[in-house]
Amino acid sequence: MNKPNKFLKLLLPKGNNTLEKESFEFYKGRVGSLASNIPDCVLENWIYRHYTCVVSDYSFLNFNKMQFTNEKWAKEDIYHLIKSFDDSWINNLDISFTNVTIRAGCKIICLNL
Repeated sequence: MNKPNKFLKLLLPKGNNTLEKESFEFYKGRVGSLASNIPDCVLENWIYRHYTCVVSDYSFLNFNKMQFTNEKWAKEDIYHLIKSFDDSWINNLDISFTNVTIRAGCKIICLNL
């Protein structure tokens, strides 16, 4: 397991991995100004919800210098252009959604269902 860098330590949700984890609204109010470069979608659905995995697998990334773009993709492009270590999750998508991709060097996908 990687150790969190100083910036990631600041983004640790209070009560992480407990039943008393702070709400995202409180979390965003507390860390939002520190992570102003990270869109709410990424902050909530990646860092807040999966903090332990983010630290374990991605702490080598320079989170405080990441840049993001908001892109609209056609559903067919998501099916055919996204490569994953496990393509079954893409192949099994049977939902309709607004296609929004947030990118930081690699693709981070936030689907608005």
